[in-house]
Amino acid sequence: MQRNLSAPREEIKNRFPVETILAHFGHHAERGGAYRCPFHDDRTPSLKVDGTRWKCFGCNAGGDVIDLVRRRTGKSFAEAIFWFRDTFGLATMPTNGTRPPVPPIGNAAAGDAPT
Repeated sequence: MQRNLSAPREEIKNRFPVETILAHFGHHAERGGAYRCPFHDDRTPSLKVDGTRWKCFGCNAGGDVIDLVRRRTGKSFAEAIFWFRDTFGLATMPTNGTRPPVPPIGNAAAGDAPT
């Protein structure tokens, strides 16, 4: 059974800035807003972030946040999608382009409905 992962990909790209994922892996912006590339011995910051994309001008690697996770962790595309879900505690991501239902505020299962 093949899954349609294009909807979760767009949701992840829109929800997680590249800077957030770089910071999660311990990389922070240096001079001029550039980062040291995690994929080669980068003595001077050569990785630039532009919107939802990143590019290293030292090793020519680049892509979106999912590509960053794939390269950093060695995961497949589908595994990277589920990495976001598991790492950031996201609700199960749908594969049909719809959004998951919004959970109620409080612990409604324990009878603590909002008042």
